[in-house]
Amino acid sequence: MTTIKPSYYRNSDLDWYDAFGKLASPKLDPEESFLVGNIGKYNLRFPEKNGIEDVKKAFYSQFRLLKHVAEKLEQNGDYIFLDDILSPGDIDFLISHQPKQKELHSQ
Repeated sequence: MTTIKPSYYRNSDLDWYDAFGKLASPKLDPEESFLVGNIGKYNLRFPEKNGIEDVKKAFYSQFRLLKHVAEKLEQNGDYIFLDDILSPGDIDFLISHQPKQKELHSQ
């Protein structure tokens, strides 16, 4: 069988199909497995493929994973607080770098 290895995955001798397969765990539900794979994929390929678009996709997948896990914890009475994850400076940075609604519509 021919190995399919696009150029953006060739920056290492590691076989990414094997690596992503090892990320899967019986402890993860299907959505968690999917999101963990996406996070790895987008983070690994961003310099060679889609740049900032892949960084955004990785961030979005990470956020979805956090939300999914938080919802599961909440069912058991546990909670994840934003300030447990991000410092006030991080939160300020994210807020200050959001385009204004008007800017979004003019693009």
